[in-house]
Amino acid sequence: MNGILLSLLLVFSFSGTGGAADLAKAAAEKTDETARTIEQAEDENRKKTQQVNDLKLREHESLFPEQAKSLAKGYRETAKMIMEQGDDPKPVLDAAAYFEKQSRRSER
Repeated sequence: MNGILLSLLLVFSFSGTGGAADLAKAAAEKTDETARTIEQAEDENRKKTQQVNDLKLREHESLFPEQAKSLAKGYRETAKMIMEQGDDPKPVLDAAAYFEKQSRRSER
């Protein structure tokens, strides 16, 4: 047993501070990875909560389908202007598609 402890002590003493630095770096990377995972989970939870709240609000708002259609139309018009200026209208067209989809869902 003492031989094993002595061997471990020798291994760590010869590796010097490099071994400790490697361990510290690995621990920091693991902490960063864990923090990113937690942030992603919180973002997903926030999005799901927002979707549930939106659905509840839509159930009580009889004008939502018309509002969503109007927003989609406005976004399509804006996308057309963006395209005429030579920029990428895809994000605005995505928003238009989202509101078109929402208006159809609400009409059901």
